[in-house]
Amino acid sequence: MVVATYTVHLPNGWLAVSEESGFFATDRTIAAIERLSRAKEILQQYGDYEWLTEQGSFVVLNNGAEFAVTYAIMLLMLIFVGGGRYLSLDYWIAKKFRRQVSVYSRF
Repeated sequence: MVVATYTVHLPNGWLAVSEESGFFATDRTIAAIERLSRAKEILQQYGDYEWLTEQGSFVVLNNGAEFAVTYAIMLLMLIFVGGGRYLSLDYWIAKKFRRQVSVYSRF
């Protein structure tokens, strides 16, 4: 994830979705916002814009580092904290293994 973040996503800036300009906006993000507004105009004029946006808004992905860093943090949490007591597979395997060991240790 670190290699992907630095080589692919970080050159595109931080923002993953180009929706608004702000602190993390780069020239690429601002250009994507301009393209998004032009694409919306074209779709409203020539396409069925209501159908396209009835499930959500129309966006342009900037492919920034935001999602990659978020996924890396979630992966680190799973590695160090685990899935939890009742949701992790290793809990159920260890529980079954302990039960079998305790049965065999009686003999």
